[in-house]
Amino acid sequence: MSENWAADARVGVPMFQVIAKQVSQHKHRPRVVRQIIDQQWLDEESKQQLRETFHATDADLVRQERETARSRPGAPADRPEREDDASDAA
Repeated sequence: MSENWAADARVGVPMFQVIAKQVSQHKHRPRVVRQIIDQQWLDEESKQQLRETFHATDADLVRQERETARSRPGAPADRPEREDDASDAA
């Protein structure tokens, strides 16, 4: 595979390999990976499969954002939401 994505597509390099190469350059940045996948000319089911393969689903993005927030100094610790919080305040 070359550095030229368009040339790869013309010579028939499978689309998955082209996407995998792009994604591998940003594998520790799930939001960027998600953008790369969403920009492809694929049906939604194929895009969802790629998101799952490269860990860029909605759940993965939320998990990564939480981990990032926890690693910041002075960030409040997550506490589970309780339904009876409103009754405690009363």
